[in-house]
Amino acid sequence: LTRTLRRVFWLLGSGPEPPASEQQRGWPHPGRTAAEVESSDTFGLGTSRSLEEYERMADLSYHDRRIGDLALSAGFPDFDQFLVPEAAPPPPPDGAASAIFFVVCAPVVLGALQLAWSAVQSALPQ
Repeated sequence: LTRTLRRVFWLLGSGPEPPASEQQRGWPHPGRTAAEVESSDTFGLGTSRSLEEYERMADLSYHDRRIGDLALSAGFPDFDQFLVPEAAPPPPPDGAASAIFFVVCAPVVLGALQLAWSAVQSALPQ
């Protein structure tokens, strides 16, 4: 694994701790004090819940690489609320279908026939 992936797996609790040579201290973002860099909240996301509490709430596990039903349904208790069946548009009236075909397809077909006829004429001896 690359150094980055080893660190990500370690941070998510699904891999061993990286060697001492690869361990990093706080990120040196511009405008941050030394105390902020050394804090356990590197990205400033807050410390109100631990990773374990978040995993229980979100119904997933980084360590076990598991995504539960609640996470798969985006938090909805029932898949029917989450998955909406797609409705097909109503078919056009009979006369409209012929008109659409004539307006859209006829110029394309005529253009192709004109190119083919030009190719045939250029291939004939003069």
